[in-house]
Amino acid sequence: MENTNITTPTTIEHFVAIMVASKERLLELCGMSARAYTDPDFTPTYADISKEAAGLVERFNWASNQAEFLKCAESEDPMRAVVERFTRLNASIRDKKEDVGGGEVHSLALDISEKQIDLLRFAKYFNEKYGANIGKGDWYSAIQQLGLQLTLKTAAGIGEDVRKFDASYNMTKLAREFKLAKEDETGSTPNPVSKNQMIKTIDLILTLMLGEGGCDSRDAYYLGQVYAKKSKKALSLKAMNNRQLVGLMHEIAHRVCLGLPFSLDAYTKKS
Repeated sequence: MENTNITTPTTIEHFVAIMVASKERLLELCGMSARAYTDPDFTPTYADISKEAAGLVERFNWASNQAEFLKCAESEDPMRAVVERFTRLNASIRDKKEDVGGGEVHSLALDISEKQIDLLRFAKYFNEKYGANIGKGDWYSAIQQLGLQLTLKTAAGIGEDVRKFDASYNMTKLAREFKLAKEDETGSTPNPVSKNQMIKTIDLILTLMLGEGGCDSRDAYYLGQVYAKKSKKALSLKAMNNRQLVGLMHEIAHRVCLGLPFSLDAYTKKS
């Protein structure tokens, strides 16, 4: 199998060729899977087909990831490129069941979809390959600051006294580094969970990523809604980790960078 080390040097064309060959073989395996399931004498067996397909899916997705990384890394502005491109092709295999002659027959089906590029993984790849960081500043530390603000906001929502968190070392240190705790004209420090303060932090992150801001109150509301979800088993909230938060900021940056509008993704009942 191809060496899947993320730092393997090669060309975009090489990775695309791997994707094409993997997809062709996957389609071939899917085509013979139903017969392999029903015919015990068929070679290869259904189990062998499933095992090979799983390996090819992994190979396709690795090559897809590498191709996108190279396209972004070789552009004039790698951060803007990964923000604008946003997704890569992703392969997956599902088990399909059909009733044939009164019996259930299993077969494999190939799905090709789009998956969000892992921004943190790309940043690590670029740093290892070129010895440099993407973006215009320390955007990851700023995202950590945003995570603390969202944690405070979540805690306030369930009645916790956020002042004890605000006084913590990490909160004050990060706030001081990014100048988010400046005193106003009355001599008081801004509320870290206010909408305006959230917008300032998000805008700062966008500026550190792209060199320009441009978020609005809807971005702050969106983050506040998806950041933490109530547990069904207990009266508690689970805060999101930094990798998930980076993915959400990647999504907001993509919208801002391309000037995309907000949209409602709604589910409707089938009649």
